[in-house]
Amino acid sequence: KKHSNLFKVTGKEDAVADAKTAILSWLKTWEANHTGLTIEVEERFIPNVLGKGGETIRSIQKESCCKIDIDRNHLTITVREGDEANREAAMEKIKSIIDEEKAKTAERA
Repeated sequence: KKHSNLFKVTGKEDAVADAKTAILSWLKTWEANHTGLTIEVEERFIPNVLGKGGETIRSIQKESCCKIDIDRNHLTITVREGDEANREAAMEKIKSIIDEEKAKTAERA
């Protein structure tokens, strides 16, 4: 579709201005809720983040009200949706899981 990302609002000038304000407000809210935090991760840590049967990742998602995407092809983890504070808390939890596993690996070496 050509220009499928455009809105066309018609009507009285004041109604169009109100519609523009409402659309911009909605876009700002949507962007704030859908901006993701992404980190690169070594492949060997992905199972630790997932947990047994996906238990760990589901727990983090439930606690934070965020979605967590693991891209095994690009070796990235992205936390999205939810509010900014919850996304950051979920990412910190993921980083702490990875750091704990790195420390265990270092102890074994």
